[in-house]
Amino acid sequence: MGTVVYLAGTMAGKSRKEMSEWRYDVQCKFNKVGIGVINPVMYSDVNNVALYDKRNILNSDYVLALVTEISAGTMMELLWAYHNNKRIVVVRTCESSTWIDLHSDKIVSSLKEGVDWVINDVKSRRIGGSIYG
Repeated sequence: MGTVVYLAGTMAGKSRKEMSEWRYDVQCKFNKVGIGVINPVMYSDVNNVALYDKRNILNSDYVLALVTEISAGTMMELLWAYHNNKRIVVVRTCESSTWIDLHSDKIVSSLKEGVDWVINDVKSRRIGGSIYG
């Protein structure tokens, strides 16, 4: 399996469109360069979403998180990813947080910057023959 990116971001209190639109756009950009995506909006069992998220983060190489507000779910996803040695890029459009800064590989201010960072990071890691090199 190739490189996979998990798309984290606030879902509580958001409409399906608000949760899905940015993820779909990002997924299209990653897919064009051969990077797979795990989109947590696809889950239908909201009672077990945290368990699915944790498993899917483990099956990812990267987490790209859109942080427009501080939400418990997204913060837990970031911490889980950090403790499982995933590469983390945060697109932050809300107030700064030392916790987010400490547990991220890169902080950017737009989805384009976040996508570009992941693509460039994947390319630089593949130079040595392995994404994990």
